[in-house]
Amino acid sequence: MSAVKTHNVSGAGRGTARARDGAGADPRRLEKARAIFVSLSKYISARTIYAGKSPIVGKFAAAFEQALQAFFQDEKELSLSVEQYQIKWRGETVYDNREKKESLAFLLYKDGVGEITIQAAVKPAELEKFVDLIRSEICCPSAHIDIVSKLWQSEFTNISYRVFDESAEGSPGAGRGAGNESHEQRLRAGDHPDPASVDRGGRGNSDFVVPVTESLGKHLYKVIERKHPGAGAPEKERHLQRLLESHFTLRAEELSSRQEEFSALDERDKLLWLLNTMLDFTRTGADATAARDILDIIKRLVRSMAQEAHIPSLIALLDVRKKLSADAATAAEFVSLPKQIEDELTNTEFLLGLGKQAGRSRNDAREILEYFRLVGDTAVRGLREILSASSDTSIHERTCEILFEIARDYIMPIIEDLNLDNPLEALDAVHLLRRRGGDEVSEIVGKLLSSPDAQVRACTIEYLAGIGNDEAAQLLCRLLDDVDMGVRLHTFAAVEQLEHPSIIVRVTSMCFEEDIATKSMDELERMFRALGKLAGTSVLDRIRRMASARSLFSIGGARSRRSKLLAVTALRYIPGQGALDTLEKLATDGDNLVRSKAQHVLNLLDEQEQETGRSKTPVSAGGGE
Repeated sequence: MSAVKTHNVSGAGRGTARARDGAGADPRRLEKARAIFVSLSKYISARTIYAGKSPIVGKFAAAFEQALQAFFQDEKELSLSVEQYQIKWRGETVYDNREKKESLAFLLYKDGVGEITIQAAVKPAELEKFVDLIRSEICCPSAHIDIVSKLWQSEFTNISYRVFDESAEGSPGAGRGAGNESHEQRLRAGDHPDPASVDRGGRGNSDFVVPVTESLGKHLYKVIERKHPGAGAPEKERHLQRLLESHFTLRAEELSSRQEEFSALDERDKLLWLLNTMLDFTRTGADATAARDILDIIKRLVRSMAQEAHIPSLIALLDVRKKLSADAATAAEFVSLPKQIEDELTNTEFLLGLGKQAGRSRNDAREILEYFRLVGDTAVRGLREILSASSDTSIHERTCEILFEIARDYIMPIIEDLNLDNPLEALDAVHLLRRRGGDEVSEIVGKLLSSPDAQVRACTIEYLAGIGNDEAAQLLCRLLDDVDMGVRLHTFAAVEQLEHPSIIVRVTSMCFEEDIATKSMDELERMFRALGKLAGTSVLDRIRRMASARSLFSIGGARSRRSKLLAVTALRYIPGQGALDTLEKLATDGDNLVRSKAQHVLNLLDEQEQETGRSKTPVSAGGGE
């Protein structure tokens, strides 16, 4: 059952604020209640104009929450009665807006909400959900579901409402449209008639439904002729002025509120605000001629915003384009607008210019990247420009992710176009190759392996080991003999987990060649660790001979020690009792260093056995020597 509490009260009580404790409102608390609605109006406007994550939206959301918190310092709940254009607290007006399409009071009133209560325990998430519900009802009212139903479906915990049923013929609780009268008829029969409808003889807004073939001025003169037949020219002019004033006068407090809202905007957001306002105006009732004129202005605004290149505004424009494309009610004059916005904001040259600005303008490179991600395919050149200009590794990583996301199916030509003389772009190439996957060894790999940058070479070697097919294994075998010791060390480290037959044969052969004594101890340690992991028990007998000093290292005490130390390195990764027996023998060797190293390995194997509950097996490659 919904957490929202709903009640139906007879229509007689509608429009009358409930007295609380028999006392009027405290002036200080009354001002706090009014401040809530000032901040709420600004918050709703901000949610209408900007994306949900905009810092401007966050600013107005915080102000709204702070206004509520200030009120709840003195009160446990904010209980509000709803009239046609006003909202009252303890009988005092805290909100007054007679513009139907913008009035929060009328929005609630027209669907039967007579009271709204917000508890002090209300959570920010509930407030955000409530504001979003109101905003969507103002901007895109549904013809199928009223606000009462939306409130019921939202299941608020700390926001409740009361429904007032004004239909005398409908039973209490019968819901919307109870009785014989329609919803609109009940509204017109209420205690608060629309002043504008009285002035126009109850015709509603029909005076401003202008035929496409007529100008607004000609149409209004016809309205005056119909309402005041036989009136003289001066009298007709006075009637026309009153008619225009009743519809187009902007109240001083509302104008002040709009000006304050506009002044709070970032200078670069004001064009977007104007564009959205013009769109709202033309989409909600302007005639075709006005729509065409406004459309021309909107095109100029879009062009101006593109030249300004304020990324949050451009992202918001893309959202405008998306909504226009999805809105079936978009006027015919605006059908071409989404495509025109797209052409202006996704032009290849325009995006290339944005890419060149990254890191060299007030736009943050990460904002530009997010914009490129939203744009898609046409942003590839701009992304390439960012890669060539940026020295920030995190920017390179994010750019590569976006490139792969939008160009997955044709990423190889982009990789081949990268500047491999630039170490960061060379690393980008390796990263994209790895993301691309597959078992093909591209020609670009040879160029990467010849890079003067050690990190590029190391990453390329790891990439080859990840491929693991015959072609990659043959290339790795050649790298084991590279003239650069750094390349050899990285290759031995990379092939440790690659159990490819040609790799195993080559590593085994290298470990027992006669010229091995010329290599450094660091390289020998890498070689014999790889030997133990790859060859395993197949080389156990040869390792035993090394440990007994009857190997090719048998000349001289230093060489004998080195042979035993290397034997311990390999034995650490060879499974089985035979390897353990050899290690235990070396743990009693007369050489202190050999004895200590062998005992250390045995201890590691014991710890592993205790952790896993299994027989002693080689520890992971990450353990200390």
